[in-house]
Amino acid sequence: MPPIRGGSCAPPRRIMSRLGDPVRDGQDRSGASIDPRTTGERSRPARFTNRPAYHFSDRSRLMSRQVVSTHDAPESPLYSQAVKAGNTVYVAGTIGVDVTTGGFAGPTVQEQARQSLLNCQAILRAAGAELGDAVMVHTLLAHSEDADALGEVFEEFFPDVRPPRCVSKIGVDRPGLLISIAMVAVTD
Repeated sequence: MPPIRGGSCAPPRRIMSRLGDPVRDGQDRSGASIDPRTTGERSRPARFTNRPAYHFSDRSRLMSRQVVSTHDAPESPLYSQAVKAGNTVYVAGTIGVDVTTGGFAGPTVQEQARQSLLNCQAILRAAGAELGDAVMVHTLLAHSEDADALGEVFEEFFPDVRPPRCVSKIGVDRPGLLISIAMVAVTD
């Protein structure tokens, strides 16, 4: 994995002038104070180094990733149900299929949403998390007009703290599929 580039959280360093003298913001090379309001000068832009903010010398320091799988939620041969990286769980788009019957939970978006959230709950539990640990929920709908009907269902599953949520349109046209829910959860 290439090192991450960009700024760092370290305190600002003194910048050296071309002559090797330390230059501080608000001072000229002689050390006299410069007030940009009176001199008409602009303040100097921040300087960025080409050094990585973090550099891992060996792969042992990298965050471990664990594939999460459970038979209590629909499985796909194309992707993992979830991946746990550190204390964060990323749940893939989960549809409202009841694993006991193998079919959709019902013909309405509310029924499929309930089942989809139950499936997400099963996946999160397999990863050692709960629905209450969710920090982001991404809802994908076949019909955008169904978005208003989901409020009641989400209140059942998230009675206290409602995580941020976004709604998009499903890109796959599958007969009977009305909703898919993906989420991110963080455990303590």
